[in-house]
Amino acid sequence: MLPTLMNNNDNSISSQCTGAMMKYIAGLTSVKVWAIRMLDATSKPPSGIFEGTLVDFGGFDQCLKVEFPKRNGDIEFRGKYCAIEAKPIMPPVPSNFSMARNSQAKPLDSIREEVKIAGTALNYLKFRLGVCVPSKCTLEDMQAIAKRASEVVKMDVKIPQCYVQETVAFKPIHIAVISLLSVLLLACTIGSIFDYQSANISNEKLSNYRKFFICFSAITNFRRLMCSSKGSEELKALHGLRALSMAWTMLGHTYVWINYQLLRSPNTSVVWFNRLDFEVILNGWLAVEPFFLLR
Repeated sequence: MLPTLMNNNDNSISSQCTGAMMKYIAGLTSVKVWAIRMLDATSKPPSGIFEGTLVDFGGFDQCLKVEFPKRNGDIEFRGKYCAIEAKPIMPPVPSNFSMARNSQAKPLDSIREEVKIAGTALNYLKFRLGVCVPSKCTLEDMQAIAKRASEVVKMDVKIPQCYVQETVAFKPIHIAVISLLSVLLLACTIGSIFDYQSANISNEKLSNYRKFFICFSAITNFRRLMCSSKGSEELKALHGLRALSMAWTMLGHTYVWINYQLLRSPNTSVVWFNRLDFEVILNGWLAVEPFFLLR
């Protein structure tokens, strides 16, 4: 496919990218180590596609470590990892469609029926792959290649981002966050030292300067967080309800924030919705209701 895309180039791809791609193709035909490593780092069609496995990220670290050296020892280009999102052009989804009620093909049916049924999942999912290309190709070059690939494979192919190994450059937001965290860490350290030194001194004898830093003391704040109230009129059973509700809430959010497309055979997760024990997860939104009562 790559030579076909390059031969049909309409000048939307830079000459540097075109030249690097040609060297990549030449490296593959001559079985060079660097080119084979780039090919090996590129995603392959994942196994278990009919079970919803549409993700294979390839070798991210391996791609970034690839180097194509010149004869004088300099590096001409490196490996660049580009994320690919591909989705077939699908018909409109029926208003009453539900993956939980989606049927399965029978063993004696033709593969066309299996593709028809399993393909409905592509209304919600998309192929997520990774390709390793020369670093001479910019994101704009790869997006132009993706646009031409969309015409060849009849799919909506997008490349949202590319990554290459480079020196870390601190942006103003990074410097601001690091500075703020450093100030807080310094205040916590100074406050802890003052708090330890003032263990046997009453609070009235402390200067305002020391009182200010003791507010950041890890010792005092840890004791406040870990201490339990000892009121005689409180209902201790309410603390148990709070703990159970918090555990239920965290359990529900653990499943809510799962990216199901990254699972192996995610179509099997449809069975979960019909299981009695999974109702605890499906109804996890009710876990916040006890807090309104306990308030």
